[in-house]
Amino acid sequence: MPPQFGFVLSSALMLLPAMATRLDGIRQAQEARGLVLRGGILSRLGAVRLQMVPLVLGLIEDAGNRAQALEARGFGHPGPRTSYREVPDSAAQHRIRAAVLLLAAAGVTWRLVVSWPEAGAS
Repeated sequence: MPPQFGFVLSSALMLLPAMATRLDGIRQAQEARGLVLRGGILSRLGAVRLQMVPLVLGLIEDAGNRAQALEARGFGHPGPRTSYREVPDSAAQHRIRAAVLLLAAAGVTWRLVVSWPEAGAS
């Protein structure tokens, strides 16, 4: 099964509980502000529009965040999945790297020789 199919399936299964939770939060917030959402069918139908606008806007925002997260992880891009890319070094960079390595080894060796206790200094 391709990963795209698995993602679509899991997103669809998680969407309904997420929508119910978000709608409950919107309903509680609107009731805290004084909007009456309980009562007869006409008052509920009038309040549906007031609940759907923040619900749809929140779902669009969630979809955008999810798309950014998937794009940052390379979901759906062809080729091997890796977080590394090859950076070619020039010949000068190879020489400088070797020279710095030799200088570091010489410095460590010199430090060991200078700080080494002498045989007759006890």
